[in-house]
Amino acid sequence: MARNHIRNVLLRAPSDFQASRLGQKINTDLADSYILKREYEDAVSSLKEAESNLKVVASFNRSKILELAQLQARIAAIYNEIRLDEFAGEYSDLSKSTAGRSIDYYEKIIEVKFDSIPDLIGLSNSYLFTRDFAKAISPLNVAMKNDRSNKLAPVLIPHKSKVLATWAEDELKKKPPQLSRCLELLDEAIQYNPNNEKALAILAQIVVLSNGQGSEKAKQILNTAIAETEAPFVVHVIFGSDAAVKGNYEVANRHFQQAALQRKNTIVVLNNLAFVTARLKTPDYEQALALINTAISIQPNNANLLDTRAGIYLLTKQYENAYRDFEQAELSIKNSERLYKDLIFLSNKLEFEQHERKYSTRLEKLLATKKLTTVGSQR
Repeated sequence: MARNHIRNVLLRAPSDFQASRLGQKINTDLADSYILKREYEDAVSSLKEAESNLKVVASFNRSKILELAQLQARIAAIYNEIRLDEFAGEYSDLSKSTAGRSIDYYEKIIEVKFDSIPDLIGLSNSYLFTRDFAKAISPLNVAMKNDRSNKLAPVLIPHKSKVLATWAEDELKKKPPQLSRCLELLDEAIQYNPNNEKALAILAQIVVLSNGQGSEKAKQILNTAIAETEAPFVVHVIFGSDAAVKGNYEVANRHFQQAALQRKNTIVVLNNLAFVTARLKTPDYEQALALINTAISIQPNNANLLDTRAGIYLLTKQYENAYRDFEQAELSIKNSERLYKDLIFLSNKLEFEQHERKYSTRLEKLLATKKLTTVGSQR
């Protein structure tokens, strides 16, 4: 209703700033709800309407150009998700072009107002978006030098730490990964802001995924950062997930419990905590079901949540409930060998002969596809 009202206002007055800003927020929020339901075409439609709204806002307030570039990048990401490569490429190029306009805007301002700290931060953000990290750091150094009273230190220092952490992440994604450079940047990021969750998360990932000196160095930086405080949510999730994958459910449970204390009713924590609670040495199936049911009440169509609940039903021999959840999860999860084996097992138990044949055929096709992929990758 509010969305239609905004549309009517903009039909009469296309350059209405307030209506455009409100329309942008409504359409962005609506897109978020569509994405949760995996209704990507509707999400793109809403984001494109938000883009039109934001273009009006940016014509009044040029500092919003970067926000427009970020929104366009989001549309490109959704097109990429649904494999519409041509449209993804077009919007990716558009996003880069808009970000370039943002850089031009801030550089022209700084030529005149060379000590404008908000504009120096805006320029830094624009370069960060284009992943030109050295140039993203430079305006912050100027801003910190100009902030003689350290009045803006609470803003500038965490922002510099954020740029360093994002730069480190980029170094880690290179082929081959530049681990030593990544750790140098993370060390500096933590020195500026020991509570930088992004930096701490990357360190935790290096600890669980790397070997040798890299892992030890990451552990040392991480332990120093959290020596006098509780590890942040994201670190507990990473360590908990790693322990769960390795079958260390007691350790995983401790980490997910700590994560749950920090962020109550977070989907990923409810899901993982339910999974490990059902697999402890002394499992608590009732609690596991309560946790996963809470998650499903928040996101009823989330296939991963249904898959987790089905697994708990399977452990408690509630075969009909397990079959129903696995069957619904399979509508979205198409490449899980384990899921098809569970459906075949349950179809046999429940004497669903036709369904057993159907899922056996789908498993055979999946295994054949994986075999072809493996052979192809070896050529």
